[in-house]
Amino acid sequence: MLTAGLILAFMILPYITTITREVLLTVPRPLKEAMYGLGATRWEVVRGVSLPYAKSGIVGGVFLALGRALGETMAVTMVIGNNPKIALSLLEPGYSMAAVIANELAEAASDAHLSALVAIGLVLMAVTVVVNGAARLMLYRLQRRA
Repeated sequence: MLTAGLILAFMILPYITTITREVLLTVPRPLKEAMYGLGATRWEVVRGVSLPYAKSGIVGGVFLALGRALGETMAVTMVIGNNPKIALSLLEPGYSMAAVIANELAEAASDAHLSALVAIGLVLMAVTVVVNGAARLMLYRLQRRA
């Protein structure tokens, strides 16, 4: 489980950094120049102007990357260990919902087994919708506050 988490963290890190960079490039130059004109250092400009201006875009990028991580099935399936028992430690093998679907869909012989896999897929989709809804709500609140 820990290995899968680390792999997903490294997989989504480029998305977060790229989106953050693009959002920070949209900060209007006159705002930064005005802060420099008041005698601020580079870090004071970043902390006082750039980050507050780009906060909603950065949070949106993080949630976009989180949604991407929720959909990464094969990377998790390969390293998670595929053990259907509940693990008490992060260092023990486990089984994710996406890994269950990927591993068992081709072998689903009975209608009950196929229905169970479809139900797992619906739960996974519901989790993704809830995460995306929470991201939209957070972005709405951040934009309304600004």
